[in-house]
Amino acid sequence: MFEVFLPDFPSMMMFIRDHASAFAAESSNTTQQQTLDLLEKLFRVQHGHSSTAICKQCDPDAWEKLQQRR
Repeated sequence: MFEVFLPDFPSMMMFIRDHASAFAAESSNTTQQQTLDLLEKLFRVQHGHSSTAICKQCDPDAWEKLQQRR
C-alpha cells in the first residue's frame, strides 16, 4: 500500500496521466481474482469437490486413467 500526497488538482491530473495504467491493471487483477474465487465456490457447491480434483462425473476419461494408475 502506498500513499501519495497530491497538493492540488493539476498535480493529481499529472499523477493520473503518468500512473493510470498501474491502477487499471491492479483493478483488473482484483476483479479477475474475485471472479475466479466465486466460480471456484460455485463449482464446489455444485460438484461437492474442488475444481482441481478429478471425479467420475466431471471428467470420466481422467477418472479412468487415475483408476488404472492405482
